[in-house]
Amino acid sequence: ASREARENGVMVVMDDRIISARDAQKVYARNGGFSAEEMGTIGIVATHGPEFFYSPARKHTFMSEFDLRNVAALPRVEVQYSYAGSEGAGKTEAKAVIVATTGLSPVERAYYEELQKRGVIVAATFPSGDHVASPTLDKENFPIIAVQRMLPTHARILMMLALTKTQDLVEIQRIFDEY
Repeated sequence: ASREARENGVMVVMDDRIISARDAQKVYARNGGFSAEEMGTIGIVATHGPEFFYSPARKHTFMSEFDLRNVAALPRVEVQYSYAGSEGAGKTEAKAVIVATTGLSPVERAYYEELQKRGVIVAATFPSGDHVASPTLDKENFPIIAVQRMLPTHARILMMLALTKTQDLVEIQRIFDEY
């Protein structure tokens, strides 16, 4: 309802904080248990009304290139969690997999390479979504979409949207870099 809120995209407003939905995380089971880490709090709700300190820099809402009016179903995208001793999550029929990892073991890498040979797109992010630098990628032999500063569950949604437009890895990486 606030004019100042326009053009800031989708937001979570709770506990007197205004959080960009892209960066909102439900961290506590209690009411209002949302957090935004360093980058997501864009303002506060003061006694006189909302005060915005930052605007989201990434594309969102009305700036989006996605048009879902003629999309009956979104492509299947899974989230798989990596952990010490993991061998990968098993058989998948998904079009893409978001891997929440701090680094793949050799066995996991072989599993995801095999998925790629079957045409499954693989993207990697930190489980917390806090990772700032791109993962080290072997772009020639093991091209992984680098997801920066985004929770695995949020990355899953963006990947589903990206797959409605393309399966080209360069184009999908562009989408993840801009949103």
